[in-house]
Amino acid sequence: MSAEGTAMATTDTQEVRELAPSREIDRVTFAQIRRRGVGGSDVAGILGLDRWKTPHDVWAQKLGIAPYEESEAARWGKLLEPLVLAEYALREKVALAAPAPAEGAPYVITNPKSPRFLQHRELGWVRATVDAFVAGQRVGVDAKITNPQWARDWGEPGTDAIPRTVLCQAVWYMGVTGFERWDIPVFFANRMEIYRVRRDDDLFGLLVERCGEFWERYVLRKVPPPLDASESSKRLVARAFPRDLVPLRPATEREAALAAGYMAAEAGIEGWERVLAQARNLLCASIGEAAGIEGPWGKITWKAPKPKQIVAWKAVAEV
Repeated sequence: MSAEGTAMATTDTQEVRELAPSREIDRVTFAQIRRRGVGGSDVAGILGLDRWKTPHDVWAQKLGIAPYEESEAARWGKLLEPLVLAEYALREKVALAAPAPAEGAPYVITNPKSPRFLQHRELGWVRATVDAFVAGQRVGVDAKITNPQWARDWGEPGTDAIPRTVLCQAVWYMGVTGFERWDIPVFFANRMEIYRVRRDDDLFGLLVERCGEFWERYVLRKVPPPLDASESSKRLVARAFPRDLVPLRPATEREAALAAGYMAAEAGIEGWERVLAQARNLLCASIGEAAGIEGPWGKITWKAPKPKQIVAWKAVAEV
C-alpha cells in the first residue's frame, strides 16, 4: 500500500494497520487538526449526550485550553483496533480501503499523508476521522473496543441499537462521506459483534444545526457555553480565575440572588444530612440484635462493625 492510502483488499492485521498511517501522527499535529472543526466524536459531547465529555470539554479542547489527552483505555483501543478491523473484514468477506479522493464526493481529504482525516466539501467545519471504508461499497467502518460492563448499552447485533455517542458519530460520518451505511464492529473483551447504522439525512441535518450553533456561538467567538453543574464547568472556572487579583467588592443584584440560593440550598442539605444521620442512628438502635426489619417500603438491615482486635505482639514474644 502506498503512503497516500490507496485502496487494497485485506484481512491481514498488519495490512489493516497500514490503512491508517495517521495512527502514527504526532499528538501536536493531531490536536491542531481536531481544533479546525467538529468531528464525529465531538457531536454527542456538544449535545450533552456523552457521559465522558461535556460541551465545556469540547469547547476547551477546540480552543487549546484543555489538551487532547489519551487515556489508558484510548491507548489500548488504538492498539487493538487493527485486530478488530481485520476480524471484521474476515467475517464479512470484504476488502477494506483507506479513504481516497473521489470525484464528486461530498468530502475532501485534508491531509494526504493521513487520508482518514476528512472534511465536508461545503461545510468546512464539519470533519470526520474515519477508520476504513469497505472497498467497492458505500459503507464505512468504525471499530470500537469497550469494557464488558458497558455491554448493556449495546442491543441486538446487526441493528443500530447502540450508545447515543456512537450513533451520533456514525450519522455524522455518513453525512460527511455520503455513504449509505456505517458498520460498527465492537470487541467486548471476549467476543466481537457487528452493528449497522443506516444513513439518516434528517438526523444529520439536525446535528449540523445544533453543532453549527455551538461552533459559531462559542468556539469562533471564544465564549464558553453556559455553566452547569458538571465537573468540567467547575474546572473551567478554576482555570479562568486561578487566584484573587482584586479586593472584595459589593455583590451585584444577580450575584446576591445566586448567593442567597446557594446558601439556602447548602443549609437545606446540612439540615437533611442531620435528619438522615439521626434517623439512621435511631433505626439501628431500634433494630438492635435483629438482622433487620421489613415492610411495604422494602428491607432495612444493619450489622454493627466488629471490634478491632489488636494482638499484643510484645507479650507474645515474651512468652
